[in-house]
Amino acid sequence: MGDVFLLEQAELYNPDLKSRLIKIKISEKNLYAMFEESKKIQRKINSNANLRLLAESYFLKLRQSIEV
Repeated sequence: MGDVFLLEQAELYNPDLKSRLIKIKISEKNLYAMFEESKKIQRKINSNANLRLLAESYFLKLRQSIEV
């Protein structure tokens, strides 16, 4: 997700994926929301939550945030 944010700002971590990243449409607001969600998930993982359910929930939210 970091490369999506940096796409027009700086040098990419994965420049070989630039053509694919350009196609991803995600608002800055949604991008920050997903970063915040990932922090919440990390805290839940540290408290022994169900990893599979957390991952499924995160990826569903991520998919809703992105317009390809």
